[in-house]
Amino acid sequence: MGDNLELDAIAANNAGLIGVWLNRRSKNSEAYFSIIKQINSLNDLLKLLDR
Repeated sequence: MGDNLELDAIAANNAGLIGVWLNRRSKNSEAYFSIIKQINSLNDLLKLLDR
């Protein structure tokens, strides 16, 4: 998990991990939403982990 889409979330996904992007500024990058998870705050992480 990280706040840099390319360096954190996509790189984690490419390494075989689950990529989670901490998108605090609500930037649009819908092209990647099928391969990574997106959260807007750390509070959202708990909800994601409960799934």
